[in-house]
Amino acid sequence: MGLPLIIGAGLGIISAFSAYSQGQAQAAALREQAALDEERADKFLKRTEMNILSRRKQVGKAIGSQQVALADAGIELGTGVSLDMMEDAYFSLVEEEEIVRMEAEDQAFSIRQGADNNRSKAGDVSTAGTINAITSLLGTGMRMSNTLPGSKTKKAKIK
Repeated sequence: MGLPLIIGAGLGIISAFSAYSQGQAQAAALREQAALDEERADKFLKRTEMNILSRRKQVGKAIGSQQVALADAGIELGTGVSLDMMEDAYFSLVEEEEIVRMEAEDQAFSIRQGADNNRSKAGDVSTAGTINAITSLLGTGMRMSNTLPGSKTKKAKIK
């Protein structure tokens, strides 16, 4: 009678450890995904700023080319048409940058929400694994106690 009891207890412990390990592994995977999502959001914002700087350089070159053309045509720079063209280009660029930044921040926020959800799920999955392990141990304990000599637990009869 001792060997089956030992084997049953051993299997119960293995089952509990398996449930706990599975919960921890799933939680670790979710935390890793959350970290990757955070990194992706940061890189997205950094790329956006790099694109904005690149666009700013392009507009600066275009304004410079316009200024050269106006000067070659004998138009005085920094006044009248020349000044209006520079201001229009500048304000258009500023507006475009703000729109691009706002859209990038919205996208990064969505990515970070996914990361937050994964971190939350990781905690839930870890807790569920622990609860499953405890439940498994309790179930094993109950089954083992029913097999001990002198156990007063009676099995219910199904009619």
